[in-house]
Amino acid sequence: LNNSTYATGGNQIDITFGACTAARVGLGAVAPTVLLVEDAPEISELIATILEEETSYRLIVASDGEAGLELARLRSPDVILLDLSLPRLSGWDLLPRLQAEGIQAPVIAITAHAMVGDRERALGLGCAAYLAKLFEIDDLLALLRRYLPEA
Repeated sequence: LNNSTYATGGNQIDITFGACTAARVGLGAVAPTVLLVEDAPEISELIATILEEETSYRLIVASDGEAGLELARLRSPDVILLDLSLPRLSGWDLLPRLQAEGIQAPVIAITAHAMVGDRERALGLGCAAYLAKLFEIDDLLALLRRYLPEA
């Protein structure tokens, strides 16, 4: 996918797919920020749509682990949605680097590779929660709302 701008329901969402993706949802009051580190554009678009339609959260997206680390440093997200199978730096390898950088945002692991023991491993590495793809939208929203207030 290339750079795109979507306008829906009075909100403008700018999405740039590449190493770093930024989505700006709405204007006005500062809303909690979600960093999505996900290399599958269709999952990124789905989550962007869900958040735009169901929440007031701002979304920033990185398509690989290195870009995710950089955005976490620069943007201080309130929560991180982290795919565990990423190019350049896996989610597994990104978790300890986030901690070493002092980034304290809760991390919700999301993965299509739900192998036996992965949930325990992710939680043991500091993830606040774990979702296997394909997850229910309500489950994702419930986890986000557990860690983030609505703006």
